[in-house]
Amino acid sequence: MSRPAEKTRSIEALFHIDTQGEIVTQTNSGGHAVYQNAGRTRRDGLEISWLRELGHAWRATLAYTYINARYQDAYRTCLTTPCPVANVVVSAGNQIPAIARSSAYADVSWRPVSGWDAGVEARAASQVYADDINSQAAPGYAIGSLRIGYRSAPGHLNLHAFARIDNVFDRRYAGSVIVDETSLRFFETAPGRSALVGASGAWSF
Repeated sequence: MSRPAEKTRSIEALFHIDTQGEIVTQTNSGGHAVYQNAGRTRRDGLEISWLRELGHAWRATLAYTYINARYQDAYRTCLTTPCPVANVVVSAGNQIPAIARSSAYADVSWRPVSGWDAGVEARAASQVYADDINSQAAPGYAIGSLRIGYRSAPGHLNLHAFARIDNVFDRRYAGSVIVDETSLRFFETAPGRSALVGASGAWSF
């Protein structure tokens, strides 16, 4: 962690993960998955987060993650069912599916101790592969969200009411993938523009 200025906070981390005999999908059809062990896998990456107090209850937050997840050893898998014997080679160096290589988050908010608060958020992710042979991929995406809330603390009671709109521009994108789906229905659509309203309370002693 570093503190380049009194009102700025940043955290940086590097990571390296080696795995032996990782469990991977062999077939996936109609919600029924069969798994097997692959050989060695490796994940290298970094995480960076940065927060800046801008004054007058304003703050900005940025976060970024990079991860290079790949197979170290070749192995065999299936592309169709039934598949009594795995017969398709997954090459060493292929990317592990369902993992975005890059993802980012940004937030600018106004948050006084009490009263109204508001914020603008943005999230983005790069493409993700949907199969082990890296032939299908869900494109990257970027979406924005808005939120507003109100905080009150009468006596020992702390109240917070909020409302938010996610995916403001109603982007269509894949929120997740079904890895190695043999009928080629890999992609699961994320929600479109949506709204959420809620409230919470806490009693302090």
